[in-house]
Amino acid sequence: MRSILLFGIASLAVFAAGACGGVAESGNDPSPGTGGSAGSSVGGSSGKGGSAPGGSAGTGGITPAGGSAGAGAAGSGGAPLDASVDVADVGPPDAPGDVDQITAFVLTMNGVWLVGWGGGMNHYSWVRIRSDSPGSWSGTAEFLAGDDLAVNSPYWPCSGAGKFFIPAKPYSILFEFPSSCPSGIELEYTFDPFYPPSAYPKGAILAATVTPLSMSGSIEGYKFPDTQCNGDMTACTDPLK
Repeated sequence: MRSILLFGIASLAVFAAGACGGVAESGNDPSPGTGGSAGSSVGGSSGKGGSAPGGSAGTGGITPAGGSAGAGAAGSGGAPLDASVDVADVGPPDAPGDVDQITAFVLTMNGVWLVGWGGGMNHYSWVRIRSDSPGSWSGTAEFLAGDDLAVNSPYWPCSGAGKFFIPAKPYSILFEFPSSCPSGIELEYTFDPFYPPSAYPKGAILAATVTPLSMSGSIEGYKFPDTQCNGDMTACTDPLK
């Protein structure tokens, strides 16, 4: 009788242990998932692996006494944060505000300009800037030396059609001069600031401080109405007289 009683107690203990087969909890921790508890007569539940991206599940026991707990493989962790990168500095190369600013600058530059400096001897030349399309950041630059300007030694000693582009430097323009121009001519100029013109040269509608990229010294830029020069840019009305 006593043997039967002890056998019944042992059976109940095994049954209770098998009925509570555990499941490993998943999460974002890359450590291994906890294995399933010993299985009942149909085997314990499988243990779940850790996340990111997650390990494989452990397998429960299949014997009536319950198999050993299955251990989920460790999930791999996420990539470490590069502390050298300032998140505030990450962004598109051109914010919408920058695009609008550059386009406004190009629209202002489109037209007829007299560029150089004055004095006992003037040093001016003409350029007409035309975008390929309205607001486009590149287009045609037509040069006229200005040999017929009053007391003038041309700033750009050549005439003909070239091109313009917008470089990285703010408020700047890059010229590609016609092949008739000598080598060594400064190619890039900053027009900043713009300001209202004075009475001289006559007829100017806008003025600007112009700085060559070489920073060799500031010169002057004066914008005129399109009617200042003829259609093929071979003659312009002299505003220096």
